[in-house]
Amino acid sequence: MSDVCPKCCRPAGAAEAACPRCGLLRTRWADFDAQPVRHPVLDPLWEHAEANWQDEGRHQALVAAVTADWTALSALSQRYGAVLRRNPEDAMARAAMDQLIQIALLLPGPRRDPGPTRAARLLRALLVAMLFAALLGMLLSLGRKLG
Repeated sequence: MSDVCPKCCRPAGAAEAACPRCGLLRTRWADFDAQPVRHPVLDPLWEHAEANWQDEGRHQALVAAVTADWTALSALSQRYGAVLRRNPEDAMARAAMDQLIQIALLLPGPRRDPGPTRAARLLRALLVAMLFAALLGMLLSLGRKLG
């Protein structure tokens, strides 16, 4: 088994159970799907970069396209990772991958829906209490009329 992570292309020691950078378990390295997903914005830019690989401006255009989007960042990392697996000494791919890692460290994590705020929960409880009180009042009024 290779000592280079197939996901992020970082060298790992033979004794490490997972990649120290991305956390991919070594037992999953052989089955890791390194095929990059199609991306409507990145695909044309990637083709331009491949056409003239040594043009740093084309690589910078790719990096600029992913600075605020986790999905695009992941897709571009897969592409550069594939290049590095074929040629670990590729300076352009290594520099781009290093930039992508820095961007990933600066991006806020994907956000979860925090759910209703405290004020919204209090308002909902107040409305339920008011409806309950109105229903109770109507039942008492109805009971007095019938009794």
